[in-house]
Amino acid sequence: LAFRSNYYYTGQVGGNHFIAKPGLKINWIGSFTSLYQSTPDLRRLAYVKPIGAPEPDYIASIQNGLPSLSSGTRFFSDLVDYVYGGNADVAKTIRLGNEVQTVKAGYLFQFKDRTFASRPLGVTQFGANADLLKLPADKIFVPENFSPGKFILGEINNRNFDYLATGQLHAAFLQLDNQFSDKWRMVWGVRMENFHQTLDGANNSNRPVTVKTGVTDFLASANLTFKDNAKTNIRFAASQTLIRPEFRELAPFEF
Repeated sequence: LAFRSNYYYTGQVGGNHFIAKPGLKINWIGSFTSLYQSTPDLRRLAYVKPIGAPEPDYIASIQNGLPSLSSGTRFFSDLVDYVYGGNADVAKTIRLGNEVQTVKAGYLFQFKDRTFASRPLGVTQFGANADLLKLPADKIFVPENFSPGKFILGEINNRNFDYLATGQLHAAFLQLDNQFSDKWRMVWGVRMENFHQTLDGANNSNRPVTVKTGVTDFLASANLTFKDNAKTNIRFAASQTLIRPEFRELAPFEF
């Protein structure tokens, strides 16, 4: 039995400007995004039937000893994400003879901040009788069934259920749009990305887990177009890209 709520907000403000005398076009955007995710009470309960038992004799699978998340569990979690960002670019067009050439440069900044907290609880038994384990899901965990010799509700104290993470990206690019003739045009450039990511959590043994990465990448791209006639363009394009891990892929948390 599970329910998850998501509250999502995103907003941005931006502007387009043209400065006539130097012939500059300027675009800029500032943005903010927030995500609030809540799992208020996820419950899991499994019933099993021993081999050879009559068909109705299904019994609840309840852990002996220490609680676990396999069955007879309750799980609560909250996730908060904040993403701040902004970018700006400036372009200048130059006419050389009959052809138009454009130079464009820009910068982008993005900061991500995440807090994930959870609380897992598990039901255990110490010699609970068989009749108690045969009760249906709507009756087995009534308050009077929690006492010595019946069920006990315990908290799972491993710290690997919580983590904090941040990601910071600085990127800059330079792009050239060259019109060589009526038939040939090339748009090409390079993008530099400087990325830092940090995550703090703990593993199943409650030992700290810290991930810190910092990397700078240069990504090139080119797009060459041949205009054969008014109806046909032949285009060749090549670019570099990359994929970075999500916070949940780095975290020791397992679900």
